[in-house]
Amino acid sequence: MASRAFDTFITYRIISTLVTDWKDQPAFEHGIIDEKGKLLKKSRSLKTKEEKDSYTLFHRLVFNLKRIIQKIPGGNTKLGSYTAGLFLIKEEIDTERLLNEGESYVEELLQD
Repeated sequence: MASRAFDTFITYRIISTLVTDWKDQPAFEHGIIDEKGKLLKKSRSLKTKEEKDSYTLFHRLVFNLKRIIQKIPGGNTKLGSYTAGLFLIKEEIDTERLLNEGESYVEELLQD
């Protein structure tokens, strides 16, 4: 039971970090990344606890995934981030419906 709850928590954290704008990330506030997610400070040069907590191995993984998604056409938009997150957790997505209905279909999927 604990494993399932932990899996759900990690999945939520990955998706929520993935869809959060770069400027809203704690790493941006500490000057570790810029507004496009480009790394400004290496992890070994971080000094304070707040800086280290805002850019962990978890963040590095999700930020790299987010940068890869942004290279895909449409991946740089909020809808693109939500869609990528859904593709990571949903077993089946109607891509034709996604292209036709867009945001309303994403909202419907998020409610499921």
